[in-house]
Amino acid sequence: MRATVLSLYFLLNRMWFFSADFKDEFSTNTIAAGYIGNGYLKEAKAANRGIEFPNVYGVNLFHNVSGGKNEDPGVSLHFAGEKWQADTIFRYDLVKVQSKTFYGNVAEESESIQPSDFVRGYRFVLPDDAIKDVADVFVESDSGSFRWKNRRFQKLNTSDYLISRAENTITLASNRQS
Repeated sequence: MRATVLSLYFLLNRMWFFSADFKDEFSTNTIAAGYIGNGYLKEAKAANRGIEFPNVYGVNLFHNVSGGKNEDPGVSLHFAGEKWQADTIFRYDLVKVQSKTFYGNVAEESESIQPSDFVRGYRFVLPDDAIKDVADVFVESDSGSFRWKNRRFQKLNTSDYLISRAENTITLASNRQS
């Protein structure tokens, strides 16, 4: 099987450029635009991937910001004079921070929960003194074994709910399986 590789490089007035590379069945496309100058600003580039820091500074001893499979969008700027050079990158890194804490031979595990992944219980407030008549709690469920008016209900275990007679409330557990 042959791999499709399509490259385009367009240079305008020897200073403005546009480039596009389409390869690996279009899964690693790169599109970039920028400026090549003769003053202190030697190059400015914005791209959807391939924004890399030069290897000349030794910054890779601590953080890998150059080379590799850089899939992140960003902007790079390269400045230089007769006896100096400076580079900067602004890149959106699609990384996930992971850490692990050990206590002796035991590893502590933690999980980050996004705000969109919240789970909550359900709380119902009953009229005064009605809570004293509650013997069991049922929820509507397709797999329930109790029928009433063409609807099916499942009886909850006592660990799936909390009855507070002082507050006249029934709170359903958020992790109940029904």
